[in-house]
This record gives sequence, C-alpha cells and structure tokens, in this order.
Amino acid sequence: MISVDDSSDAKPNCPFLSDGTADLMSFADNSKPFLNRCINNLSTLKINLFKLGLCKSALNTSNPTTDWTDKCTFIINNQAIPTTLEFSLGEAASIPGVDLSKLTEGTYTHAVFLNENKYKFKSKQLYSQVFQGQTSKGKLCYTIEGAAYNKTATNNLSDLSVECVDNEEAITTNGNYGWLVNTTVWFGGNGGLPNKTMTNGNLLYLMSDQTTLATIDDPNKTSNAEYEVGINIFSSPITIDANTTNIDLGFAMKDYGRLEFSTHDACSQANRPTGSVACVNSMKANGFDFRVTVK
Repeated sequence: MISVDDSSDAKPNCPFLSDGTADLMSFADNSKPFLNRCINNLSTLKINLFKLGLCKSALNTSNPTTDWTDKCTFIINNQAIPTTLEFSLGEAASIPGVDLSKLTEGTYTHAVFLNENKYKFKSKQLYSQVFQGQTSKGKLCYTIEGAAYNKTATNNLSDLSVECVDNEEAITTNGNYGWLVNTTVWFGGNGGLPNKTMTNGNLLYLMSDQTTLATIDDPNKTSNAEYEVGINIFSSPITIDANTTNIDLGFAMKDYGRLEFSTHDACSQANRPTGSVACVNSMKANGFDFRVTVK
C-alpha cells in the first residue's frame, strides 16, 4: 500500500496490479485534491490547437509571443479556427493541417504551441478499493461528460469530475461517460504570475488573448485566461537536413497522467458517504511534453 498524500511536488507512481487494476492506497484525512495524486499513463487527450511551431533558439521567457515569429516556424498556424487534436495512449493519430514543408534545414531546440484554455480527458479506472464519486460509490470510476475539473477544494460532491459505480453495466445505464474539461485560471504558489515552470522544465503561460498575458486575481484564484501558450524544451535538439525522410510528433502520454483524490470537506471521513476510502476527484494530465523525432 502506498500513501498518496504528500505536500511536495514529487508524487508517487500509482500502484497497479498486473491486470491494470489500481492497487491499495492510503490517504490522510482532510487533504485537498491537488495534494492527493499519483502518476500514471494518460489515456486520452483532446485539445483545440491554434498554433504549433518548431524553434531554432530559446524564446522570450517573459512572453514568448513577442519573438516567436522570428525564432519559430509554424507548421500549424490558424489564428481564427483551431485544429482539434485527439490522442489515445498506444494509438497512432494523424494531426490535420500540419505543413511540414515550411521547415527549413537546421537544428531545432524548442517547440511552442497556442491552444484554447480547455483540455479534455476521458478515461475509466478499476480500483481495488471502494471510492466515492459525484453521486455514487464503487470500484469502477469514470470521467463525466462536460464535468469541470476542480483542484482546490471539494466543498460538495458535485465538485468531483468523476463518477464511481460497481460495473460497466452501471456506466451504460448512467449514460454520462465522456470528456471532463480542465480549464486553468490560476496556478497557485507562484505569487499570482500567469506563467509556470513545469517539473520537467517546460513552460506554460496563461493568456487573455493570443498574444497578451492573462491578469491573475490571486486571492480569488481566478483570471481572464482564454488561451495557453506552452514552450517545450527538447532534451535533445533535433536536426532536419537533406536526408530527413520522416518527422513524427505528438504529446507524450506515458507517465503524463494522474489519478487525483480528495479527503477534503465533503470528501472527509466525517462527511462523505460511508463505505469508501476517499473520493476520486479527477483523472487527467500531469504536465505536458511535446515529442518530435526525425528519421
């Protein structure tokens, strides 16, 4: 059994049995969702992408949109109508609207993307323990169509973006299995700044429009963020030359998911319905990494 609750940013890997069932976990009582998480593989991801570029040098870290035109080649460049991308773990997917012919020979060190501030995730997970969901409890938990991710508190069970039931038949009966929605309006712990350095070194920015940094209301944990800009720093720069025959790209999913739990407020031992060890708050991404390989 592992203890999931930890105030540090280094979270444990989720424990799994050989059949994919999540193994036993323990949770400290009265702990908020953002602390109660473990790392797993991301099952699915859907985003609306406006821009995707590969860059030959580092961008302005204060606001990367100020020099991305000079430093990056955009292989997706749709300012008005985004490209919807959907990925599933272990499945190849084509990215519509990519124009690789724009890339010139040379070494690329970064990727940059502009997307709608709305990530979507859809998954199911079988657990070894009984967990509480939005309206019921069980060992099989799934994401609720259109449910909004909430990381800061669990004032009511309706704040959960996951339902838990006994079996697949119950999911079919409920008819609400689908994509939860993750909108980021505040990072927390960084003095109200609209940008954050991820644990892998990549950078994420909240934007009010496609070139303007969002204004963060830190005390109220909100902002006017409508877009996000992500800067991906390649661990190994990629080189494109006359011999390049293939370029593969996509978002990393292995080890970039998380299971998130709550024992806070409505999900505390004193308040949640009896018979469960905690609430499942969400099943979503844990950071991002954009991968590019060339042959």
